[in-house]
Amino acid sequence: MLGITPKQRSFALLVMSVFGLTYLWFRRGIFNVWDSIGMDPSHLVQGARPEAGASLESEDKAQFALIAAGTHTAVLICGMVLFIVIHMLVNEGSRLLKLRSTAASWTLHGVSTIASTIAFYFGMFHFFQGTFDNKDGFAYRWARGFFYEEGELPFASCASMSYCLCLLCGYTIKLATRDSRFSAFPKCYRRWVWHVLAAFLAAYVFFRYIAIPVWHNVVHHYLPYDPREREVNHKFITVATATHTIALVVGMAAGTVTYRSWNILRSCMPPSSLPQSARFLLAFTLFVLWGLFLVSFVYSGTQLATSWLHSHIHIVPPTFLSVSLLTWFVWGFLLLTGQLPSLLFAIITVYLLPLKMTRGDPASRVRHVWQALTIYIIYNLQIFVAMSLVVTFAAAAYFPHFITAGWIIIIARYAQTYRNHPALTGWRARLDFRNHWVFDEMASYFQHSIHTQGKLSIDPSHRYIFGFHPHGILPISAGFITSTTAWRSMFAGMMPAPLSSSILHHVPLLRDFLQLAGGGDVSRGGIAAALKRTGSVVMLPGGQQELLTSSSQSKEIVVSSKHRGFVRLALKLAAASSKPIHLVPMFNFGENMILDNVQAPMAWQRFSVKKLRANVFFLPYGVCGLPGVPRRERLTTAVAQPIEVPRIATPTEEHVDLLHRRYFTALREVFDETRACAGHGDKTLGFDVPVTPLSQAQWESERARLTLQPLCEDDHIDKLFGLPGDGLERLFTGVFWAVVFSCIFLHAAVYMEGGFLEGLFA
Repeated sequence: MLGITPKQRSFALLVMSVFGLTYLWFRRGIFNVWDSIGMDPSHLVQGARPEAGASLESEDKAQFALIAAGTHTAVLICGMVLFIVIHMLVNEGSRLLKLRSTAASWTLHGVSTIASTIAFYFGMFHFFQGTFDNKDGFAYRWARGFFYEEGELPFASCASMSYCLCLLCGYTIKLATRDSRFSAFPKCYRRWVWHVLAAFLAAYVFFRYIAIPVWHNVVHHYLPYDPREREVNHKFITVATATHTIALVVGMAAGTVTYRSWNILRSCMPPSSLPQSARFLLAFTLFVLWGLFLVSFVYSGTQLATSWLHSHIHIVPPTFLSVSLLTWFVWGFLLLTGQLPSLLFAIITVYLLPLKMTRGDPASRVRHVWQALTIYIIYNLQIFVAMSLVVTFAAAAYFPHFITAGWIIIIARYAQTYRNHPALTGWRARLDFRNHWVFDEMASYFQHSIHTQGKLSIDPSHRYIFGFHPHGILPISAGFITSTTAWRSMFAGMMPAPLSSSILHHVPLLRDFLQLAGGGDVSRGGIAAALKRTGSVVMLPGGQQELLTSSSQSKEIVVSSKHRGFVRLALKLAAASSKPIHLVPMFNFGENMILDNVQAPMAWQRFSVKKLRANVFFLPYGVCGLPGVPRRERLTTAVAQPIEVPRIATPTEEHVDLLHRRYFTALREVFDETRACAGHGDKTLGFDVPVTPLSQAQWESERARLTLQPLCEDDHIDKLFGLPGDGLERLFTGVFWAVVFSCIFLHAAVYMEGGFLEGLFA
């Protein structure tokens, strides 16, 4: 999007992360760590008092932190450039000197690096020495006030060493990622950074707003432990946050080593001639030895960390500290081994527990209530998003720090779900979610059944485009009916990806539901990619035109037949596919009875759909006129016989018209055949644009006259249209969320003591 490559985005992420962390370090961390360690600086600096920053105003500290963060970030980038320059010079020197040994090249590389670092250090040292020689100058007085009230400090040495470390960090990052596609900040590193940042913020919120209040108000009254420190200061929160984040990072590292060691162990097993039991025993023995080493390492590390923490913090007992550190270590370990379940799935599991416990009792009142509540939640996900924003905006006046930090954690974690265009690639799809029994419960609530037009000639090796009619108000059923047990038993091996408007893939919770179920974008590129990925898709050809005419009171169900783009697209895909492609009309009886939309002038609604691609006059209501409460109507899905799409290299409008007529004729046929047994014998099917009927026999006759090309050997349907052009929607969505969260954060900042960052981390 906007011409920015993944490499450029990763580099920008690196720079922003380094700048933010460096700013926090010079703004808060350097003082708090010094005070937490409690080091007496008398052996370093004669006469210096360890009262950091006592003579500076908050604005001076912020200005110093900004300057330090900016310069250190610039030096880190210089370190990356240094690696590139040295690498180029060493390669050229190796060519001129005819050094063919890799060891000789790396030796020359190392000597060049050491020489460059030493030269950089002395250059910075002489610069700072000249700057701080004038003890009456602004720089010296500022630095002295920033670190100490009085006494002498070797500022030149400290500053030069600090910049040298940043230079080496940049050099190391470029060295470690030289072969990566994202050479500035590869994917594996980004995953670590996201986890560490989220863990740091989570630890801060946990200790400041949960653990400490619970300890002081509840726990310590019932324990025989009298803490020497009664007040919880920023020193405790800083140290606790830092140490627990480190414990999580160590756990992540241990999990990574364990996972990779196990894979290496499996690949290095003796030949298969060894008995299977012996191979298993050998692997088990080696893994147990590694486990014992890991346990001893964790035990000793936890003991040392607990002893050090308790010697400086006397608020909680050592046992609590040990358990807390061990918990964060295990969290990190499970996180990197992939064994930690998603928080979202954990919440869903707990919520659905009453429904699961009553599955065997259809008459249970708890079951009926929980079914209705689940249906209401799924049909109103967008309302819950809006309500959460409104509630947190109001609560920001009472809990400004908690609301701000909480949203920062959520944004930092949720932003990852937008990478790699999930609506196109489908990387967020989860089979366990798609096969979840809750979709059977939703079908049971609506008494859903599937009716087919005779015995369907379905071949799972072919590709199918299911057309779902009518659109209704909220076509959630188009997503869940293809995930039920009844569907899987009737269409074995076929799980169509539900496709929806691209705007829905920018609405939190709703986009999560769609994407976890394998849903995609209904654009041309999205349809092609989903068809290549899953083999079948379900889409709503009528779109929002059918939404405008949907009514539970009308005896005529109007289907939009003026859309011909999906037929033209099917013809193009069939010509580029290595497998036959079929169109399958579907009609869902009862869909238009579930909800109604608020009555607004039709001209306004049509203008909104045409210009904004969405009906802004949208307020669905159902039971007793209550907003968003769907009626419990019986749903019957009628599936027509598949229509094989002819493979024509250059389809004309005549070909499009033939397939279009056959599709809607088949839809009418399956409607007339099923409406009586579905309980809708009094309903009729209408088209907004008249369709000339084309029977199956006529279609076969017309098809026989067509010149069909053979199946394409080079399957390239996913490359037919490229990426969908939703850049404008992404831009507007980004601006919208930036405005929303700016309002929340600014409202919270008004009630914080001091500045925004100072109030957040003070």
